[in-house]
Amino acid sequence: MLGIAAVGMTVVLLLGGIDLSIGSQVTLVNIVCAWLMVKGGWNPGAAVAASLGMSTAIGFINGWSVANLRMPAIIVTLGTMTMLEGIAYIVCGGIPIFGFPRSFSFLGQGYLGPVPVPVIIMAAVLLAGSFLLNRTYFGRYFYAVGGNEEASKLSGINVK
Repeated sequence: MLGIAAVGMTVVLLLGGIDLSIGSQVTLVNIVCAWLMVKGGWNPGAAVAASLGMSTAIGFINGWSVANLRMPAIIVTLGTMTMLEGIAYIVCGGIPIFGFPRSFSFLGQGYLGPVPVPVIIMAAVLLAGSFLLNRTYFGRYFYAVGGNEEASKLSGINVK
């Protein structure tokens, strides 16, 4: 799980930023996904999609606040971290959520041959992140903006 989150954090660090809320965001997304499946009766695919959408929205709000409101990333993500921890506690009440469908448990605990499924997912995410950063213009822009934001802006890159 940390390897998957590290891909997103790599992009943030390449841009010269920091995200202190990543751990709390992972926690909240996991709790909401579990709650939707177990207590809400949602199908696992829909719960995962909704949780990923929520995670994307949180990341967008953090990024938008830093880029458009010119707030320091450390302050924005520290505040987000605190809010997400509180929301996660409210959702689960500090009590573990259990009783997942067997098909969903396979994603976190299953094996394909001798290889754990989470390792396969991590490898796919790492390959996609590597391709994005090393083989696309979009990825090169991350390096450019992180190296020198003003020079990137003058080169025509939308740094926001």
